[in-house]
Amino acid sequence: MLIWKNPSFYDLSGPRRLHRPELEQQALRRVMVRLPPNPLLPSPRLPQELINIILEHLEDIDDNVSDASHDPHDVLEAESEQRELGKAIFYVCKAWRVAGRRIAYFRVTFHWEDDDEVIEWLLKNPSLAKEIRKLYFGPPDRLIARRLPTHRQAAVKFVELVEKCSTRLDTLACSVPVEAPALWRRIAISAAAEGLRDLLIITAVSREDGLLSLISVLSKFPGLKKLGIQLEVWPKWTPSSGGIKSASVVTRLPVKDLTLRLNQFSGTSPVPLMGQMLAPFFIPGEVRDLNLELSEFEAANLTWIGAFDKVECVVLTSDSADEALGPRLAHFVDAASSLPAVKQVFIDPDPDEDVENGTELVPSPVSLDRLFKSMPPLIVWYSVGGGVFFPEEKDDDLPIIAFEVAPEPSVLLDLNLKLKQDKEPSPAALYRRTQADGAKTWSVLEITKSDLDGDASDCEMADSTDAD
Repeated sequence: MLIWKNPSFYDLSGPRRLHRPELEQQALRRVMVRLPPNPLLPSPRLPQELINIILEHLEDIDDNVSDASHDPHDVLEAESEQRELGKAIFYVCKAWRVAGRRIAYFRVTFHWEDDDEVIEWLLKNPSLAKEIRKLYFGPPDRLIARRLPTHRQAAVKFVELVEKCSTRLDTLACSVPVEAPALWRRIAISAAAEGLRDLLIITAVSREDGLLSLISVLSKFPGLKKLGIQLEVWPKWTPSSGGIKSASVVTRLPVKDLTLRLNQFSGTSPVPLMGQMLAPFFIPGEVRDLNLELSEFEAANLTWIGAFDKVECVVLTSDSADEALGPRLAHFVDAASSLPAVKQVFIDPDPDEDVENGTELVPSPVSLDRLFKSMPPLIVWYSVGGGVFFPEEKDDDLPIIAFEVAPEPSVLLDLNLKLKQDKEPSPAALYRRTQADGAKTWSVLEITKSDLDGDASDCEMADSTDAD
């Protein structure tokens, strides 16, 4: 099989070819190599339907790159390699051209600070833009940067690309400048909005009418299954003259995975409770995974969370990584206890990270006894950081059992614990068993959470252990 190393006289936007035989012969001698047959490549004699199924597995590169854990340049490099793979497949034969295009442009990331030739190329070749499945617009690191003209110009270019995408677009993550509702409306009325299943919105607002305008746009994405909103309130918040209003609910979204990061700066009073404003836009019974990053103001007003009675996994985090959970912890514990179907609760920071990061471990504002009594009815796994728990006198004799011989727990509890015999507090794993007479007993395992399988950052369902 022949593979082009640099097919410069081909254009992926169509089957056009420069008919210059002498140049092609020179190119063949200069840039082509003959490779031995690859048994992994399908034979051209296979049915086209089977070939399409095989090639489809080469499209998604998300297993190799992660926005949260990899450097942005690593992501761009992986996408560049993916485009080279798509080009190689494109030139195998005419029947493989569509698959090659889809592999090459399955995922596209646009960093606002870069002069991205890929975006310019896609804007000039809309037929390729229609093949995009995942599109990311990297946000600036600082809130102030989102008011810069360069960021706004890049956002406009990004929105133009979204408008050229088709209903094939499945995932969209974008950072839009402060107070730019017109750009959101353009995205919402584009052809791509109808097919979106995964949407991440990153923006900031300084006026209440801007917030209401942004929220009202959500109803334009009826097919969403996963939604993330990272919303920052600009310090110079301007409320409406008639007091805080509510956005009218037109369509409730059947979102199953919901992330809300609601960050508010001090001195922005009166600020609306954004969680309460956003909650009515979702069908509560559809949400299964709920991830909240909240200010103390929002955490103290979490009564709305109880309506999401089918949530199975909840992550609750402070909006400031440098600030102890403090009073938020009590609000988070109460909020988790109000979820009747929840099986996993993760209150960040992770207990292990508290120790690894050298965080000063302060006494938890929630007592261990209160935490025991606040366990949701179907809980399987509960993880809570941000403070040290001290057993009361009646619990000081908690039995310590080796992990290898411990019976299977009905509830696993990860936290930072300080027993009498310990010199320093440390991450601990407690487990609860229900005795034959119905009594619930707690024990301490001789391991830390790092010895256990699982990741608190992912709302992956725990083993279907029957709850008490």
